[in-house]
Amino acid sequence: MQPVATPGVGRRDERGRRDDGERARHGGDAARLVEIAVSGSRPALFWAHGISGSTSHYRPLARLLAARRDVYGLENRTAAPSYRLAESARRFAAAINECRPDGPCEILGYSIGGLVALETARQLTMAGREVALVGILDTAPPTVPVAPENTAVTLALISRGLGLEPQFDPGTVGTDSELIAMLSARAVEARILPAALAFDYVSALVRTYTSNARAAEHYRPSAYHGRAAVLLTRGGDAIRHRDLWRAFAPGISRTDVLDLDHFSLIGDAAPTVHAVIDAWLTR
Repeated sequence: MQPVATPGVGRRDERGRRDDGERARHGGDAARLVEIAVSGSRPALFWAHGISGSTSHYRPLARLLAARRDVYGLENRTAAPSYRLAESARRFAAAINECRPDGPCEILGYSIGGLVALETARQLTMAGREVALVGILDTAPPTVPVAPENTAVTLALISRGLGLEPQFDPGTVGTDSELIAMLSARAVEARILPAALAFDYVSALVRTYTSNARAAEHYRPSAYHGRAAVLLTRGGDAIRHRDLWRAFAPGISRTDVLDLDHFSLIGDAAPTVHAVIDAWLTR
């Protein structure tokens, strides 16, 4: 299983507080476009959500990229079991065309967000829109299993996103409700989540993580021939499947590898990752 990580969900940040740093522009919770760092005067760059459906964790990178780009997020906060990645990507493509109808666009995605970025680019190009770049950040290619094996493993990922130390033990045994209650109690004790919100919030995270991970696991695209770039980490699982990416994105123009792990890629390593992405940008 490829490790997957993104912290936020719903309309609250990773600590359960109101998340007002991003402004929704188009769409609803199932598929919406939000402004992350936008002045209206720069070329557009779109970040596709990862497993949590949120893009709040991209802010450190967005602040750096804002010198050259208007940065938007593509979010999907649905927990529908029947959710399909291609359906969401069609909505994202429509939202992009409505929000920024002119000129080429660039789309990036971290972890399973790389698949969302790839499919959104496919939808746009099929509709005649120019996509200058698809950036794939430490993403396992389609056909590689990505879904957490069970609720305990999902909660371990969620605990990492919430900033709990030590993280939730993925080997913990119990019913789903018992496991969620355990993590919720720890989050309350650590003053990360308020007691009145914690159980429902963590339950929503579990549903959203599961829905997005299953959608990524069932995604089977035809090849995308546009320009693409790949960033991998030596400590992540995706690097073991790097050669498989050529079957799905033969237009890959470069592959960069950083001596990081999967989870640090969008954390403290933001300046290092920014330097790589900045070299990818077309102008």
